[in-house]
Amino acid sequence: MTGLERRYRRLLLAYPGSYRRRHGDEITTTLLELAEAGGGRPPRRQAWQLLAGGLRQRFRLPARRPLAWLGAVLAAVTLAAFGAAAGSWLASATQAGLPGDDSNLALVTLVAGRDGERAVTRSPSPWAGRDAFATARAGADWTAEPARQRLQALGWHTEPGTVTTIRPLPDDSPLRDALGPVSLPTTTYRFLAERDGLTIQVFGSVREGSADVSVDVWPTATPLRWPLVIAGLLAGALAGWLVAAALAYRLRAAGPARRRAGTALFALGLVVLAAPAEAFFSNLARMWRDHGRMGANFGPEYTVHSALTPGNFYTSGPPWLVLALTVAGASVLVAAIALTLARRAAGQAQVAVAG
Repeated sequence: MTGLERRYRRLLLAYPGSYRRRHGDEITTTLLELAEAGGGRPPRRQAWQLLAGGLRQRFRLPARRPLAWLGAVLAAVTLAAFGAAAGSWLASATQAGLPGDDSNLALVTLVAGRDGERAVTRSPSPWAGRDAFATARAGADWTAEPARQRLQALGWHTEPGTVTTIRPLPDDSPLRDALGPVSLPTTTYRFLAERDGLTIQVFGSVREGSADVSVDVWPTATPLRWPLVIAGLLAGALAGWLVAAALAYRLRAAGPARRRAGTALFALGLVVLAAPAEAFFSNLARMWRDHGRMGANFGPEYTVHSALTPGNFYTSGPPWLVLALTVAGASVLVAAIALTLARRAAGQAQVAVAG
């Protein structure tokens, strides 16, 4: 095999395997003859045409097969959701890690301005990214400004934040039954601070004789967040269509029993993955809705992949429902693909024996 022929063979890899087996030799022979007539150097435009033709062939679906079109659309939508989740996970992997419990306790002690009763909690969410929450008791004279100054001295960039005062309602107020009794005036302080890829929200609630202070820490959103999510969304949609197209052609060439089994497994896999895909798209909608506003709303950024987080957050089903459906649906799709590949391997073995 000459170097020119090897080059053409590599370009033909853009076409599906079944297409290459039927037409590969014919196409290669024709291209070699044209190349020799033109001086033995194939033009670059011809190479791009081969690549484009191969991609078109891979995206093409069997004619007069409406179920193949339906399956390709559903597969593209489903895998687009999982691609967005993968991009979201990659973006989170580039963010700063959360500080340990000791660091969080030291941070909330600094904000409170004194040692006292402290606690750290970490509660994963199926909607938002990672965060850690620490609380402490402070003196009744606690205010936000000294806490901001102590953080600034350590290199934190802070914002002024908000101050709200709630006063007791009169006994005859119509809102008293709805809001409940408030025995003491309460002043709340809230502000944000950023440093080293982390964002913290400081919250203080001051009443007569006591004050409760909390620090919520989460990674600052990375600039790669949206590009990776969108790239994953598009890559997943393309992968879903390509997988469905390849399966459609292979199942069309299979026997009736294998065709029915492969079609049923593929359809079942998409049905099982429908709920996780819906959860991913819901989180994607939350990301879009609150893009650029989370700093004002004081909270960690929404993520797509957090829908896989187990927890009692959904109205129905066990805490691990989305994760379990993802594993089950992916297993069924792998079984459908393995069924078609087994058919292809069996056919190749028969050809080898016959030869």
